[in-house]
Amino acid sequence: IVTEIPYQVNKRMLIKNMADQVEDKRLEGISDIRDESDRNGMRIVIELKRDANPQVVLNRLIAQTQLQTTFAINMLALVHDQKQPKILSLREILDEYIAFQEQVITRRTIYDRRKAQERAHLLEGLLIAQDNIDEVIKIIRSSYDNAKDRLMERFSLDEVQAQAICDMRLIALQGLNREKLELEGQLHPYGPQELLCVNQGVLHRTWAPIPLADLLVVDLDSLLSPLLRQDGGSFLTRLAEGSLVFPLGVGRDTPAYGELAASFRACVGLVREKPPGWELPVQLELLKLLETYHSHGLLVERGPRASEPHTQAVKESIAYMRRNLDQELSLERLANQAALSPSHYIRVFRRYTGQTPFAFLSDLRLREAAHCLEQGMTVSETALHVGLGNLSYFIRLFRQRYGQTPKQYQLGLTSRKK
Repeated sequence: IVTEIPYQVNKRMLIKNMADQVEDKRLEGISDIRDESDRNGMRIVIELKRDANPQVVLNRLIAQTQLQTTFAINMLALVHDQKQPKILSLREILDEYIAFQEQVITRRTIYDRRKAQERAHLLEGLLIAQDNIDEVIKIIRSSYDNAKDRLMERFSLDEVQAQAICDMRLIALQGLNREKLELEGQLHPYGPQELLCVNQGVLHRTWAPIPLADLLVVDLDSLLSPLLRQDGGSFLTRLAEGSLVFPLGVGRDTPAYGELAASFRACVGLVREKPPGWELPVQLELLKLLETYHSHGLLVERGPRASEPHTQAVKESIAYMRRNLDQELSLERLANQAALSPSHYIRVFRRYTGQTPFAFLSDLRLREAAHCLEQGMTVSETALHVGLGNLSYFIRLFRQRYGQTPKQYQLGLTSRKK
């Protein structure tokens, strides 16, 4: 396994050169060459024949390919404020480089620490404003040109903190204690302990660094039986189609909050713990939750509206990924499907999902792989089903995501069921 190649050597040309020499019988003992490089690093796998001597093959690779090479370096440099350049030895130039990097890191760290201290100082003032938000707004509204002085006197703030509060718009001050949920590219604030439900088909992400609210993503398609699908007037069908939508948040002041919170917590607990036979109970709890939303009139009517072009492009791209998980999906193919240039497609996709297309696709494939293993498919069948035909690469990705190999994951499911 090759994890590094020499400076200025092109990986693709190196692999092509190796393959050509194997085909021409100039390199013997090699049965396969694979490039398994990914975002985690380089990985070129060279498989040997059963009767091959690994050391002999390695020696030939070093002698006949660019796995080992030489290159020239200009070692002429000015150091220590010298007026005349001199040629340095390898040890000297490395020492100078390390000393320079130490200087850069030290200065950057001092700068970052100073900026972090300034930011922390500002946030301390904003926290005071958040704890006394009503009084702060009252002082600002009742002041003409002395709001900063009155804030400094009332809350023992310094000039920088008071100025930061005064520079904020009132609407921003009122939203200091609220985080935001992004739906279809639009930001919606929410407060602590609010319950949030989102249809899986809606593009969503949260902007909260801590879980101030609970977000439950509901896959309505998995809840709709063929019988329910035929009933176009069913509130579940209308919810799936988008003519009914979830409210942006359900707070403690909502009459049905206790009943909704109980079903909500039950769903979250079942999904996290995955006890034996958890799939049916979680579907029943979800249906109970949705029925509570409907019976208390919390679902919101929404007429037909045109989606933003970029939002629709990302949604269609995700649907395209789901339909073609078993195929090789290149960036060019996905970008062409969305009718965007590759670079613009990446920016738009990241804007609405918070991930690059390939990171999102990898998550989709691994979630589908876990579902296939739960259904009893073999590891090889699962890898092919999710478009990762290279078995060793699939196992490595699965282990990175779930902390165990696919077989271990499947055996764990079997033991839990027993």
